[in-house]
Formats: sequence, structure tokens, C-alpha cells
Amino acid sequence: MTFTYNQTIPAGPNNPSNDQPVMLANALSIYNIENVDHFGFNLPNGGTHKQVTLTSEETPAIPTGANAVLFSQFLINQDFPFWKNGTKTYTLGLQDPTQSNVTTNGYLSVGFGLILQWGQAVTIAGGITPVTFPLKFPGAVFSVVASRAQNQTSDTSYGVGLLEQTGFTFFDNSGASGAGILWIAVGN
Repeated sequence: MTFTYNQTIPAGPNNPSNDQPVMLANALSIYNIENVDHFGFNLPNGGTHKQVTLTSEETPAIPTGANAVLFSQFLINQDFPFWKNGTKTYTLGLQDPTQSNVTTNGYLSVGFGLILQWGQAVTIAGGITPVTFPLKFPGAVFSVVASRAQNQTSDTSYGVGLLEQTGFTFFDNSGASGAGILWIAVGN
């Protein structure tokens, strides 16, 4: 949306009748801007918000004098609202649970910013296998649970470490390659 507005009108030395067409254009722009997110003039709820229109952007800085900022960001193939205060950024509201990738390695947005991810991987030789999530968690990874898919000997131990927004590391003391890994992760 683009709105035309001339800040130099009205100009002091000008005859008001000369500035009147530009003043009318300015007034119409104010009216049109008001009607984007507000109930318009001369209506029962005039001036109150009917919606908030956000443009997708990277996480913005908090403006001087403000305590927080509301913004929109592209995530899971669509825009979602976020709230950022001085310490953290939060996803707002109940997200659409249909926003998912239900495959072998997939994810599901279950609401209130909570995201479940799951998948399979295969160990590599050396016992340290990096596993990448299908979707980068925009906030934090709360928990990852993983196990070996095949039977292992009683002296085999394994675990999860190095949790990051993009994945985790699977540790397997057998050092064998080609063993299946099944995992599930929860975050926001």
C-alpha cells in the first residue's frame, strides 16, 4: 500500500485556495490509512482497531522509548505474528496445525508456538552423528529423544547432545556406521 502525503502543505505564504487540492489529497490519505486497520470515521467503533496489518520482516530492534515490538515473520511456509520484549522473542497465538510436513522427517506446529519435529537418520563411523531438523526452530529446542532403531549389544550406549535450533548430535559408543536412529524433538 502506498499513500501520498505532502508535508509542506499548507505553506504559510501560499493562498489557502492554492493549497486546497493538496490538502484534500492529504486528508484522503489520512482517511485511507485510518481505514486499513481501524473502523473509520462516523462509525460506532470509529478509531478503534479492527485488525493489525503486519509486513513480514526480520526480527526488528525495539524502538527507543518502547518496551516491546509486534512483528510478522515468515515461518513454516507462511507469516506468523511474533512479540519481542527486552529479553526474548515469542510466537503468538494458536498456530494453524495444518502447517506441517508429515513425512518420515517432518514437523507439526501444534499451537502457542510449540513445534514437534521427528525423523530418522543413520549413524556414521566414529560414533558422532550430526542430525539436522527438517525445520530450524525459530526459538529454542526444549528436548530431543533419540534411540537406535536396530538391536544393539548390551554394552552399547547412546545419547543426544549439542542441541541447536538446526539439529543435534547423536552419540553412539559402538562407533558403527549404518545403524538407524529414530528421534523426536520439541521446541518453539
